[in-house]
Amino acid sequence: MKKTIYLLSLIAFIVASFTSCDVTREPKGTPVQAPFKSVAEAEMNRDALYALLRNTESPTTLNAPDIMSDLYQVNKNDNNTIQPLYAWQRQSVHDHDMVLGYYFNNYYSMMQANYFIMRAEELINNENVEKTDAEVATLNKYIGEAKVIRALAHWRIVQRFARPWAVGDPDDRTMGIIISDKYAPLEIAKAPKSSRKAVYDLIYSDLDFAIANIPADANKEVKPAIRITQDFAYAVKARAALTRQDWNTAAECSKKVMDKYPLQPKEELYRIWQTEDSPEILVRLFTTKSIGGVSASMLFGGGQYLDEDRNGKEVILDLRLPVVVLAAWVPKIYSDKDQRKTVYVKRMDWYYVGSGAYYHGLQKFAGNPSLTKDPKRPEYKFGIHLFNAGEAYLINAEANAMRSDVAAASEALQRLKEARGAEFDPNDFLTPDDLMNEIRVERVRELVGEGFRMNDLVRWNEGMSRNAEAQELPLYPVLPDANDLTVTADNDMLIWEFPSRDVNQNPDLSAHRNWK
Repeated sequence: MKKTIYLLSLIAFIVASFTSCDVTREPKGTPVQAPFKSVAEAEMNRDALYALLRNTESPTTLNAPDIMSDLYQVNKNDNNTIQPLYAWQRQSVHDHDMVLGYYFNNYYSMMQANYFIMRAEELINNENVEKTDAEVATLNKYIGEAKVIRALAHWRIVQRFARPWAVGDPDDRTMGIIISDKYAPLEIAKAPKSSRKAVYDLIYSDLDFAIANIPADANKEVKPAIRITQDFAYAVKARAALTRQDWNTAAECSKKVMDKYPLQPKEELYRIWQTEDSPEILVRLFTTKSIGGVSASMLFGGGQYLDEDRNGKEVILDLRLPVVVLAAWVPKIYSDKDQRKTVYVKRMDWYYVGSGAYYHGLQKFAGNPSLTKDPKRPEYKFGIHLFNAGEAYLINAEANAMRSDVAAASEALQRLKEARGAEFDPNDFLTPDDLMNEIRVERVRELVGEGFRMNDLVRWNEGMSRNAEAQELPLYPVLPDANDLTVTADNDMLIWEFPSRDVNQNPDLSAHRNWK
């Protein structure tokens, strides 16, 4: 137990103190760890990997790209922290803290996953340490989990820092990213880009290993699962196949998830985010009142502040002061019967109840009350969801629409919409184009706030626009030119440039920049 606490504390220290953008380098002062001597020691290090995964998959990290999209409006509470990103100020976007955090968290996850894989494979091959067949199988299961983490991080990075699959030659390495597939931080820091095809080949290989080595019933002792499962490996492969335009694999892998995680009645939709015990959740990382919980006050707005009443007595005020609110068009895309209109998003009073100003916030992130230590002081905490079943239905619908299987696409879309209380008439969507137009909107309805919007726009080769008159809080403007903004599909800033330090220290990144 002491070793586990040490490892978690060490990683927390590294994450907090490591400020370099050159994320593939090992932080100065990081102790060199010894080879694993037992399965128990491997399990302790596995716990540390999951601690890192929370940072990588937190809503704050995942929403960094979407701050630039048409999904949100940033208001004056921001104090010019997020505004440069929201306003597409070129140099500020390049090295914005949220961009660097996204880059660092994912590459750091790759590096630590590589370290774990290296040590676990050493232990398997170490003939001086006795191991049963069951222990070898357990180590391979752990390696499979680490490879899913590595695949997920590569998938995140290739979407944000590489051109979409359909642009140019996927074998052109200059349009890809740096692959991190072994524990060699200094070597990888100077490595050249690899092609998008090579990146996706690695992602597929990692996920196939995981599918083969994580038993179908493994890590399901708790529901929802708190560890990576075989089902989640299929889910990540469905995601990767969709962005790779491998429609057959995307349809097949998403169908495996759909078959095991049927959508629940609309009356139980609250169980996904409020009580977090829905059968639709594939993996929700271990969370208690004391550890593992996260909050997204930037997106939801909940917060508590100390004040004094008329008698000078200290009181706690529960206020709504979100930095980011939903753009006005978002709540309008839900029909009145759609349960998501109140469970996923919600009209709220600005600042305090009865203020006279309103906004729509992400009710998804209002928190799980069971994680609050004192019921009188809500903490707005929830667990990290790695995948919810609704996304599988959207992947399946899109993949089938793209391979012109109208019947299958229509069925998946209909099942999702009707489970959420929305109406669907198949006769309104008789062609793949009709279905795709609806799928694009449905992805916002279902996945709002989960970090998909900007990547979807890039994948569909679509631009975006904001209209200041349509914003929900005209009393709280940020930058007028940011609220009235049009971005065409050929704007190079739709994907991100590699951080300055990496570009300056890696000749290949400097020679083959994303932004010309």
